[in-house]
Amino acid sequence: MICRLITFIFISALFSAAHAASLNDLYASLIENKREQISNALDLEDNTAFWEVYDQFQEKQSQYNHDAFKLIEKFHNKQENGEISAQSMINLQAEFFRIEGRILQNKQNQAEFFGQTISKEKLFIFYQIESKLEALIRSKIAEKSPLIAPKVKL
Repeated sequence: MICRLITFIFISALFSAAHAASLNDLYASLIENKREQISNALDLEDNTAFWEVYDQFQEKQSQYNHDAFKLIEKFHNKQENGEISAQSMINLQAEFFRIEGRILQNKQNQAEFFGQTISKEKLFIFYQIESKLEALIRSKIAEKSPLIAPKVKL
């Protein structure tokens, strides 16, 4: 059941992602039905406590992802305008690492609260679903992100 649901999620997200125009549109299309998918996979429709924790978790994750997208857009703009330098790439990478740290810290901080609202088995499945969706989102964003310009000397 879970494998079929994840496969459906991936196919739906891939189809939606193919039509997204910007990174923000891409992100929105990939997470549009995320809550419903998690609810169906874990049978959580009536678990108000879980959804309160989830909403707090997702709000923080969305902000961190937004920060990461802005950073990617900044990289795109600098590269397109010929303003990218080795130092600016180092600075952008350092900021990306800080954002990644906040994302992981949020997951770790919320795990205890999620664990108070659902069983350990469902918590494990929830984080599996989160990881799979996050991997899908990252792969689609990576497809849209250019590599370092050949002119840049590191």
